[in-house]
Amino acid sequence: MMAPDDDLPLRWGGLGPRSPPRTRAAPDGGDGRSRRLLPRARRRSPVIGVGFRTLVVIAVSAAAVAAICRSSALGQACADLAFAARAVGKCKSEPWKVAAWNQHRKSSYLQKDCVWISKLVDAGYIRNDINTAIEEVGVEYSPKEMQDWANAYDVALLQELDPLLRGALGEELCRNLICGANDFDGRGIEVESSTGMLLNPESGLESTRVEHAKLAFRTTNFRGVSIQVARELVVVRVRRASDGQEAVFCSLHLHPPGQVEASGGSYLRYLEPLERAV
Repeated sequence: MMAPDDDLPLRWGGLGPRSPPRTRAAPDGGDGRSRRLLPRARRRSPVIGVGFRTLVVIAVSAAAVAAICRSSALGQACADLAFAARAVGKCKSEPWKVAAWNQHRKSSYLQKDCVWISKLVDAGYIRNDINTAIEEVGVEYSPKEMQDWANAYDVALLQELDPLLRGALGEELCRNLICGANDFDGRGIEVESSTGMLLNPESGLESTRVEHAKLAFRTTNFRGVSIQVARELVVVRVRRASDGQEAVFCSLHLHPPGQVEASGGSYLRYLEPLERAV
């Protein structure tokens, strides 16, 4: 697996990692705080493979790259197809403009395996006080900033797509939204959050095939009850009307290998639905 060369027909943009966003006073002038996630520069995601007139692109975090490369099947396929990506990169065509959005929702901080929770507990804070503080944080998006960001790209690959993010993107953009089923988080609770892909209506793009991959494993909650943790990814083949070029995109949101293996599961088996979909 390799990052795309500068001559590959892709242009990447997106948001930074899960760093603390800016804060400002709540609109009502109260004491609450609201957070606003703003576009920031991000490292380009790797291209994992191509076929003659079809470019296969997966936006993925560094942790996910390491996880995929541990799979002898999917990892080898990535390495084999990367050579073709370099060759196709020299074709004369308009660049694909692709962005990735990664956010950390409030509910994620309430889960038992969130690194920030353990740090606060170790610092002497009471868990109930931590949960209350998290719940009281007001989150909002700037619709204009979100829409300007999304409209600057052909395809936006989204993680943790929730009602707030949908609302900020607006009805017109969301008409071309393709997403997976709701996530089941680390508590085994279904949440209004999913992976998604936004095709810009101004780019003349058409989805010609969609595959779904449910990545799931079983673990136990704090009561010792068996629960299922799951995320559904979508793999989409897209055709561009202007030149007939096709590309395959997927926004990955993988669970860490350690989390899956700690439950007694095989990470290779966990990745099998994604391999079949791709």
